[in-house]
This record gives sequence, structure tokens and C-alpha cells, in this order.
Amino acid sequence: MTTTTQSPVGRHDIPGVYNLRDTGGYRAAGGASRARTLYRSDAPHRLDDAGRARLAELGITRALDLRGEAEQRAAPSLLGAVGIEIVSLPVFDEADPASVHRGTQGLAPVYDLMVDERGHRLADAVRIVSRTPRGEAVLVHCTAGKDRTGLVVAFALLAAGVDRVEAVADYAQTEDNLRGEWADGMLALVTSHGEEPTPAIVELMTASPAPMLEALLDRIDAEFGSIHGYLLAHGLTDADLRRLRTTLIA
Repeated sequence: MTTTTQSPVGRHDIPGVYNLRDTGGYRAAGGASRARTLYRSDAPHRLDDAGRARLAELGITRALDLRGEAEQRAAPSLLGAVGIEIVSLPVFDEADPASVHRGTQGLAPVYDLMVDERGHRLADAVRIVSRTPRGEAVLVHCTAGKDRTGLVVAFALLAAGVDRVEAVADYAQTEDNLRGEWADGMLALVTSHGEEPTPAIVELMTASPAPMLEALLDRIDAEFGSIHGYLLAHGLTDADLRRLRTTLIA
């Protein structure tokens, strides 16, 4: 059974983002995940000048934006104003995960779609994480920092050697971070478009259940042998994986 853990570095409370946190301090084979190297967040488009400057102060030099082009146009991050390089790598070409499978039975089909049909995008994102220069940090985000970000960050941590319990708990922490103002606002938006916030839609928009990721990782292990096997099958090299460990593990 997975037990709850939390990074000793943890969440950063900066007005304008709800789910910003450092993934440093997690147990890993031979050490722990390195602080001030890999951050994850919801979309940073609500940040004001002071908030954007705070991200730069955290050592973030690159932001990996996993949103589709339409999402990026509707809510630009503007992080370039503080010298942060913005790298666009849409996991989906245009639509966010909720709209891709609106009307489905929750998150499972979305995650299956990402793993089965967007594996090269996920692997490309992990490669970008692996190339973070020492002393700098990368921020990975989508809209909620929940599903696309959740898989990329979990895959990166696991492939670097972070304990599975820690990686799954990091993923699950998002639901608590988004609870309240962020989740209420998203569900109100659903209602304003004439849709009923059914349990499946609520899960799509707000949930990050640990059993969901556990089941997905079990499937990847069964089909590819390990997360390393999955990433290698989708374009990463052994050198990329060695670099990832060097980058993320202290």
C-alpha cells in the first residue's frame, strides 16, 4: 500500500499559482532528488511581475509548457519577461486532457491515451528535464499541473531512481493543492458552459488519485519491463537516462 509522503522542500506559496512545488528531497537509490532542479506547477499565466520574479529567484531558467497551442494563446505565461526560457512541447496538439475525453468515465482513458499515443512527447519532455544545467532549474507545467505534468514529472523521477512511493505521493499531492479556489473556479466554468459537473468530470478536472498512477505504472511494467523500458521504446537513449539521474539525484 502506498503511504503518503511529501518533499522536505515542498510547496511554494506564490500568489497566482496554486500547485507550485520543488520535487527535491525525495528518497532515491543512492541518495535523494536534488532540490532547486525540477519544479512543477499549474499554468503561471496569473502571475504578476513580482510573482514571475519570484520564479526566477528560485533558480528557474526554463519553463516546459505542455499545453496545446490554443491553451497557450488563451493564457500566455509571460515568463520570458524575467528571462525564463519558454519551451513549448504540447502533449496534445490543441486540446487539454479534459476536452479530449469529455464525457468519458474519468481519468483512466486520458492516461491510457497519453501513454499509448503520446509516448514520444512524454519522453521528449523527460529528455528536456535531463538536460537542465547544474545550478539551474526547470519548471514543468500544463494547465492544472495535474495530468500531463503529473506523468512527465513522475516518469522523470522514477527513471532517475526516486522511490515509487515518493513519486506516487508527489503526484497525488496535486489534488490537495488544487482543492478550494482553483477547483471551485474550474467547476464553475464547466457549469457556465451548460454542463453538469458529474463525478467523471469532477475527477477529470480536479483529481489526482494515487491508485490511478499505481495502476498505470503496473501496466507500463507489464508491457515494457520498467519505466526505463517505456522511455527507451519512445525515443530516450541510455545516455539520456544516465544524464537524467546525474541531473536529478544528489
